[in-house]
Amino acid sequence: MDQVSRTATEVNLRRIGQQRASECEDRAGQRPAPKADDVAALRDALASQSHELATLYAALNQVHHGVILFDRDMRAQFMNRAVRNMFNSPDALVESKPTYIELLQHASSSSTYAVARADLDKYIAHRLALVVAGDSTTHDQRLSNGKILRSQCAILPGGGRMLTHTDVTDLILHAEELERLATIDGMTGIYNRRHFLALADRAWERSQRHDRPLSLLMMDIDFFKSINDRFGHDTGDRVIVHLANLARGSKRESDVLARLGGEEFALLLPDTGIEQAHAIAERLRRDVATGPLVAGSDLISTTVSIGVAAAVGRHSAIPDLMKAADLALYEAKNAGRNRVVLRDAAPIIASPSLGAPARPDAAHAPAASGSEQQRHEPRQRRASEQEHPIHCIEAENAAFRRRT
Repeated sequence: MDQVSRTATEVNLRRIGQQRASECEDRAGQRPAPKADDVAALRDALASQSHELATLYAALNQVHHGVILFDRDMRAQFMNRAVRNMFNSPDALVESKPTYIELLQHASSSSTYAVARADLDKYIAHRLALVVAGDSTTHDQRLSNGKILRSQCAILPGGGRMLTHTDVTDLILHAEELERLATIDGMTGIYNRRHFLALADRAWERSQRHDRPLSLLMMDIDFFKSINDRFGHDTGDRVIVHLANLARGSKRESDVLARLGGEEFALLLPDTGIEQAHAIAERLRRDVATGPLVAGSDLISTTVSIGVAAAVGRHSAIPDLMKAADLALYEAKNAGRNRVVLRDAAPIIASPSLGAPARPDAAHAPAASGSEQQRHEPRQRRASEQEHPIHCIEAENAAFRRRT
């Protein structure tokens, strides 16, 4: 009986289903056909929307900003002419309605981005994450052709995205040039005093925070006024540039070189103790003394005096360190020039010749007194005893002409 009952139930259910299906078909047959006016109205509405969309696309093709419209699946439904040109996107790629990742990969394979090959995958992943997240922050992209694009993403209704690209090359380059002018000495191409002080403050903070040594060289061209008087200010400027180039060639990447004004320079040496700073200063002094400037038929030899100081406990900031190095420079000038002096030790005296500096044995000993002190101190030549630098220059010029 159970099997018979189940069979009867299934038959009844099928009969009910067939009846309902028949009723639905009858009702559909009784539904009135759409009126011609309704069809025409619908056709006109679709035509109007299509015209508005075509007008919008045409307008976007006239703007200089790049525009890409993505659907919720991140497929590019529209790319205007400007963005195609920016990224060298071929028509076949655009017409295929590519995904954003496909656009990024095409730009990568065509070397569009100014990104090292080893960093391309990371760069693409970062760009994709920004757009997927709908990040509206502006981001600058540098292209291999030198252009700089400012990109911004906006979330559209329905989950799509609009990505815009604006060419800001001139704006960025102008800002960079203004920054360069504000930080670089126009004559020598090294840092100016203002920027040096800013960088020196940062180096000081790092030195204090990590308990690392920090030293400073203050340099000044000897008898610079005589060079200007004898050869003119144009040649004097060339001597300044010549010294800057020599100093630039001897510095490390972490060192900070600047022209403080006139013929005075500073070289900040992070992670450098006083002994190493002295060696660097002495090498630079020798480079200047043995590397004359050739100006036409003139061979212009010059020398520098250098004061060296290292950060110690009594220095509380960069101005203290600069004052100590400046005092050492003053001592070097008074001691006869063309020499290196350490402020916190007895003077380290460089011979006016090309030899190595002669350092007193008692450099770190307490200062002597009376006649004993006088025996250890260098004798400062009187002005009448000092050979005028112009005589040296003219003698060297004569020898130079004979050789050439």
